[in-house]
Amino acid sequence: MGIFTPIVPLEFDASFSYIQRLMHLCEKLNEQGVSINTIQEFLNSLDIDQKIKDEVFKQFVETPNLKPLLEKKKILLIGDSYTAGVGLPEYTDPATPPTAVYGNLLKAKGIDITVIGSPGAGFYWVGDRGNFKDCLSLYTGDKAEITDIYILGGSNDYSLCPTALNLQSQIILTCNEAQKLYPNAKISIGWLSQMNYDIDYKKWNEYMSVYKNNAINGNYSVIPNTEFILKRRDYISSTDKLHPTVAGHQAIANALMSYIRY
Repeated sequence: MGIFTPIVPLEFDASFSYIQRLMHLCEKLNEQGVSINTIQEFLNSLDIDQKIKDEVFKQFVETPNLKPLLEKKKILLIGDSYTAGVGLPEYTDPATPPTAVYGNLLKAKGIDITVIGSPGAGFYWVGDRGNFKDCLSLYTGDKAEITDIYILGGSNDYSLCPTALNLQSQIILTCNEAQKLYPNAKISIGWLSQMNYDIDYKKWNEYMSVYKNNAINGNYSVIPNTEFILKRRDYISSTDKLHPTVAGHQAIANALMSYIRY
């Protein structure tokens, strides 16, 4: 077990499988506050079958042992109609996102997350509850307690923002305002939109790149690869060809969970 051997007493009998021993080790590391990514890096460094490594890590992150590390995060999620849950059967009001919306799926897993969606909104465009900058003021709790702000948009900025330069300036304004209102929060943004047959890919790539490239000089991080989550046909409603299905929301939640862990 390398440098971690002294952490775990050698008290196993023959009934403990190799996976059980590694799980026990992960639990001990977690108790000592070792980060999830460090635990995964350690497992990957072991000279054992990759399937065993993957199975151990999968079992570990699905147990309550992960909760103490995730409890340190208090997340504010801001987005457009995708985040509000438009298109889902339960949807009635953007102020009460349905159970199946991706933010609430994360909440059901024990993540402390508040969901604020504004249908029609973007960084630039004003939706039913304002643009993303306006949505920052809708949270009524203690803003100093928020550790992370996730802002996910894309479709409305692509469709309605006149130029990429307008989009860039509005992202900067929004993130600066977020930092003022939520002084202890890390800001992360992601481009979340469908890729369908009638998209102007040159424009789509230009606007999506503004979300990502501006992070180099801005005061926010980029949630990686969100632009590719909704690539399967069954992830987008066949009715309006725009909003995520229940399966689409599950895919978004799964992708975000990986980001939240780190």
